[in-house]
Amino acid sequence: MLFEYTVKCPTFVWQIKKSKNQLHLRIEKLSPHILINGRRSRIFFIVDILFVSVTFLIFAWIKPATVRLVLPKYGLPFLCFLLIWIATSLLSNKYKFNKKQKKLVHKLKSVLGANIIIVAISLTLLYYFQLFGFSRLLIFGTIGTTTILEMLLIWQILAYNRINRFFFYESKFKKRIEIVEDHQKTQKLNHEFSSSIKDEIIKMYNEKVYQFIRNNISIEERDIFFTITRQAFNIKNKALKHKAIVNLQSLNTLSNIHAIIEATNHQLPMNGLYFSVSETIVTRKKRILSKYPAGINYIVYFFDYLYHRVFAKSYPTRFIYKKLNHKNRAISKAEILGRLYAAGFELVKDIEINGHYLCVSKKVAPPKKIDYETVGSLIKLKRLGKDGKIIGVYKFRTMHPFSEFIQAYVYEHNALQEGGKFKDDFRINHVGKILRRFWLDEFPMFINIFKGDMKLIGVRPLSEHYFNLYHKELQDLRITTKPGLLPPFYADNPETLDEIMESEMRYLKAYKAHPIKTDISYFIKILYNIIIKRKRSK
Repeated sequence: MLFEYTVKCPTFVWQIKKSKNQLHLRIEKLSPHILINGRRSRIFFIVDILFVSVTFLIFAWIKPATVRLVLPKYGLPFLCFLLIWIATSLLSNKYKFNKKQKKLVHKLKSVLGANIIIVAISLTLLYYFQLFGFSRLLIFGTIGTTTILEMLLIWQILAYNRINRFFFYESKFKKRIEIVEDHQKTQKLNHEFSSSIKDEIIKMYNEKVYQFIRNNISIEERDIFFTITRQAFNIKNKALKHKAIVNLQSLNTLSNIHAIIEATNHQLPMNGLYFSVSETIVTRKKRILSKYPAGINYIVYFFDYLYHRVFAKSYPTRFIYKKLNHKNRAISKAEILGRLYAAGFELVKDIEINGHYLCVSKKVAPPKKIDYETVGSLIKLKRLGKDGKIIGVYKFRTMHPFSEFIQAYVYEHNALQEGGKFKDDFRINHVGKILRRFWLDEFPMFINIFKGDMKLIGVRPLSEHYFNLYHKELQDLRITTKPGLLPPFYADNPETLDEIMESEMRYLKAYKAHPIKTDISYFIKILYNIIIKRKRSK
C-alpha cells in the first residue's frame, strides 16, 4: 500500500487507500453514539422529540380554530419541521454532553445556538416556498416553548448528575484523597519511626501493644515496613518486599479488608510476618454497653448490631452498606482469622490488649481464590461428593463469615465433642446455634437433592479437611455414593469420631448390598429419634 488518507467530519468518515493498481474510496457513516453519547444524551434526545410534538399539539388546540381543521393542514409540514429539528440538532451536537461544558450556561448556549439555526432554516423555507398562510403563533410558539422546556430539562439533567455523582461516585474521589492522605501519613510515620518507633506506637495505642509487636517482630531491622494505611495501593506500591509489615490501621476502618490483606501477602516473602489490629464484636459489645447508661446502652447496641452486622452482611443491603463506605465495621474473631487464612497467612500469636485484638501471622501460601459466597444468610460450601467431585452444598449460615477457612485451626485448638463436632466452636453465631439445634440450617440442602448432587439418606458431605481425618478404607467407600441430607449417625447416635466412622461404614456396606431397603430402614430410625426421642443437633 502506497498511502492511506483518512478525513473525519461530524457525521462521516472519508478514507482513501492507494495500492499499486487500485484506488479505494470508503465513505462510512459514524455510529449514532458519536452524536448521542451516553445515557443523558439519549434521554435528552427522546424527551426533546416529545417536547416538540406535545407543544405543537397544545398550540394547535389553543389556536382559534378546531383541531380537526388544524391537524390536516399542518400534519405534513410538521413532519418536515420535525425532521429539520432532529437533523439540525444532531449535526450541531445539541444532544451531546461534552466534558468542556462544565457549567449550565455552556450547555444552554449550545442549545440556544442550535435552535436559532432551526428558526433560520424554517423561515428561509417558508419564504422560499411562499408559505405565508401558516400560523406564526403555531410556529414560533412551538419553537419558543420547546426551547424553554429544553433549558429546564438540561438544568434537571445536570443537577441530577451532580447529585448522582455525589451519592454514587463520591467514594471514588474520596478514595483518591484517602490514598494521598494515607501516603502522607505513611511517610510521616516512617520518618518518625526512624527516630522513635516505640514512642509512636505508644502514642497510637499503649506500651503493651508495643511490647507485643517487639516480642514477635524484630522491629529494629530495616526490612520492616510500618504503615497506617486504609488502602491496598499504599502497600502494593512498594518496589521491594519486606520481612514484615506492621499496619497500625484498625481492620474495622478498612473499606476492603480482604484486598489489603492480599496486597500484604504479595509484598511479603514466604514466612514473612504481618501484624494487624482490630476490634472484635465481643469487645465492641462490651465497649458500647459500658459507654452508655443502663437501658439506653442495650438500645444503642441493638441498632449497632442491626446496622453493622445484619444490614452489612445481608443481601442486597450489604451492597448499600459498602457504597456508604463506613469506617466502623463490626468484625468477629472468626472472620478476622478466616480472612487471614484465606489470604494465605497462618496465625503465629494473638492477644487482646485494652479492647484491641492483635494478631501476628505468617505467610505460608499465596491467597486462595474465593469463587463462592462467603457472607449472607444463604451460602454455598465446597464439599466432596460422589467420585470425589467438589459440589456446592447450600446451607443457612450458622457461622461467622470466612469461618470455613479456619477449620484446620479450630481442629488444632478445639477438641471434638459428642457427635463429632468441634467443642466450644467460636465460629458459630447466636442465630446459628438455634438453627443447628433444630436442623433448620440444612433445609437448603433440598436444592442439592433436586440438582442430583445429594440424596435424602446418606453420609454427610464433608470438607476436604474433615474428609482427610477418615481412614483410607472409609474414604474410598464414601465417594462411591452420593452424600445425604440425613446422615446415618442420626439413627445410631455415635459420640466420638471413631464411632461416627464405624456408623458410616455399617451404613455404606448395607447400602451397597440393599440400597432401597437400607435407606427406608435408616429413614424410620432417624424420624423416631427426632420426633419421639427429641434428639437435637448441637
